[in-house]
Amino acid sequence: MFAKLVTLTTVPLLIIVALTDIRTIEAVTCTYELSETSVYSCNLINQTILTERDMDAETGTHMPGFTNENVTLFISLTSVIEIFPSTLINRFVNLDSVALFSVRMKQFTSPIGNCDHLINIVLMLNQITSVPGNIFQNCRQLTDIFLDVNTISHIDIGAFTGLTRLRRLSLTNNQISYLDPLVFQPIRNLTILNLDSNLIWEVRAETFGLLPLLTNLTLNANSITTWTSTFHNSNQALQELRLDRNQISSLSSDTFANLPQLKTLRVGDSIEELPTFSGLNSLEELWLNYNKLKVISADSFKNLKSLRLLQLSFNNIESVNFTLTPTTAGSLPNLTSLNLLFNSITEIPDGTFTLLTNLRDLNLCRNRIEFLSAESIRPIIQIRTLDVAFNQIARIERDLFAGVTNLTFRSQRNVCFDGDVSIGSSDDFENGVDALLEPCFSFATSLVGTNVFLLVGALIFANKVASWDRNL
Repeated sequence: MFAKLVTLTTVPLLIIVALTDIRTIEAVTCTYELSETSVYSCNLINQTILTERDMDAETGTHMPGFTNENVTLFISLTSVIEIFPSTLINRFVNLDSVALFSVRMKQFTSPIGNCDHLINIVLMLNQITSVPGNIFQNCRQLTDIFLDVNTISHIDIGAFTGLTRLRRLSLTNNQISYLDPLVFQPIRNLTILNLDSNLIWEVRAETFGLLPLLTNLTLNANSITTWTSTFHNSNQALQELRLDRNQISSLSSDTFANLPQLKTLRVGDSIEELPTFSGLNSLEELWLNYNKLKVISADSFKNLKSLRLLQLSFNNIESVNFTLTPTTAGSLPNLTSLNLLFNSITEIPDGTFTLLTNLRDLNLCRNRIEFLSAESIRPIIQIRTLDVAFNQIARIERDLFAGVTNLTFRSQRNVCFDGDVSIGSSDDFENGVDALLEPCFSFATSLVGTNVFLLVGALIFANKVASWDRNL
């Protein structure tokens, strides 16, 4: 009897619960648009998709002469789409791009079906937490996937199954702390991988070992503390490696060795000393900004024969030495740009830059330099831009500019001069620039004159005191 009572009382409750779950399902409306570049799109404007049932019906008026088969872009920037709209996307068989920005998407529930022509998927600024297996397996033409600015912490091993044509994968600003190497097994042809701003703390030799064609790897703003040189054995095609804003505190000479194609290397923010880099024969750009470097010597870079750009901004550098010596001769033959912005340099000894015979741009802005001698920046004849703004320069020797042509000299907010000057030829210097910089040239002379005057005055005063003593 009690069992029957429970059954009888439960039925109405179930009916009530069912009734309260019923809501009106309205058709999703596409706003069809034709762009100036002839892209025909379905734009979801202020639509709401919370479950699969919300995609059962789709309405919208096509432009004359167009049908679902003409739609190549599925896009939304103003809707709420909590699940990936596979059902809707399947209706557009010739779709090549899906772009859903900031639609509060949380999950994938079913694989995409009719996606033979799909090339790009952009799901940025959403709330996706994981990428399940086989979700893109039917989209074998996909070349680019952007899943930036989500909360992804897990990627299933089979997430990219079938994507043999994928070239670019971007997962910046997520919560990824570990990547199983097998995640990349189906996408061996990947060339660009961006993992900026995640929680990755360790990169093992095998992490990207299944990506032999990888050319660009970005891991900025993670928590990586060490980097193993054996990583490079399987990534010989790498051309750009970015490790800015990590916690790598030390480097060895072979840390980045065996990367014959590497052209750009960026490393920060905890390095205190530099090794002598080796095995980087193709390196053209080296970015070491925002570290804790204090001393810079040409010996660290003497093997970098292809280097064109050296960035050393925002360190604690007090001493710089690119002097030509028997051990450095032939080093850095192609360096054209050196940036030492925001450091603690107080002086530039004579001959500091004599090794850099092809230097064109030298940035010494925002240091503590007080004096520039005639030999401090040689060979200045080659330099096109010399920036010493926001230092404490009170004196410059006139001969510093001897023979200079085509030079832009930036000296804002210094003691003796505040502004920029352009020297096109020696005539320009003699006929105007010389006068502008005269306070810097004459400061030393006037200072010497003042000292002589004070010295003479002091001697006269001393003689008078001595005569007073004798008279007393």
